[in-house]
Amino acid sequence: MIVAERVLRLRTAGEDLPVPVRIDTPEPDRTAWTCRFTIGWPEETVSGYATALDAVQALQFAMERIAMLLYMSPHHRSGALYFDEPGEGYGFLLPHGSRDLAIGLDKTL
Repeated sequence: MIVAERVLRLRTAGEDLPVPVRIDTPEPDRTAWTCRFTIGWPEETVSGYATALDAVQALQFAMERIAMLLYMSPHHRSGALYFDEPGEGYGFLLPHGSRDLAIGLDKTL
């Protein structure tokens, strides 16, 4: 079940395309918790997950993985990906060792 969704935008030559980011409810997985997510890029949907000790940590780790996937994407590098305004970030907290990659308002997270 989807617990949260954010729709980013991808600026193309003719239009801005939606890039939905969906996060599922964390679920117990034997001795740990798993939180699955998807990023709906125009060319393909990427699925991923994070596993942790409890539901809160799994959700946090999933959001950090999402941030890394967004920041490492060719769409970010080209400057075409945005949430509210181009260059203002995506609203996902990067992991501790990667926060120097943040742009715009993401620098304040």
